[in-house]
Amino acid sequence: MKPSPTNSSSTGCKTNPRTPIPAGDTRISISSRNAFCWITTPGTWTGWQGSLRCSTATPSAYQGDEVVASRHAYGRGEVLWIPTLLGLGARLAGTQALAALLDHELRASLSPVPFRFTRHQPGILSRNLDCDGPYLTVLINKNSQPVEVALSLPETLSLDRPPEILFSECGGKILAANRFLLPPEETLVLKWV
Repeated sequence: MKPSPTNSSSTGCKTNPRTPIPAGDTRISISSRNAFCWITTPGTWTGWQGSLRCSTATPSAYQGDEVVASRHAYGRGEVLWIPTLLGLGARLAGTQALAALLDHELRASLSPVPFRFTRHQPGILSRNLDCDGPYLTVLINKNSQPVEVALSLPETLSLDRPPEILFSECGGKILAANRFLLPPEETLVLKWV
């Protein structure tokens, strides 16, 4: 028996937050316009999957006959509502599929961001600071192996001029203006001019 749905006014949907996912039923397909993203969880994991009953929103993804994601135009924007805790599933099964979904959904919003990874980089943290002129970038490798990362640069910076290393804890290296080698547990601080 499913719990009573609750209203979610920003999405125009009703939410059933406690629909169980049986162990072994591990594939959740999230439709992102014409792109698809699969979040796969280990077969031993049993969790909860939210389902929706849409009134004004448009269903975006199904798990069997259950609506598990919807889209709703709101003001000048759009809401993609996925009641399931995808972040938790990604922590258990890997973040690549969730990162691909977020990259697709947020591409227009992220285009003005000055520095981004050129591809999915699990275990790498990045923080960027704009200091009224030069940028500072902090890259941290939380993996147990060395990792090579590449960043997309803003048009105002040249690929001919690499950044300056302000701090390197474990011997991180600049391979090119936008490519870096990060040893395990490395914290690399870069200054872009």
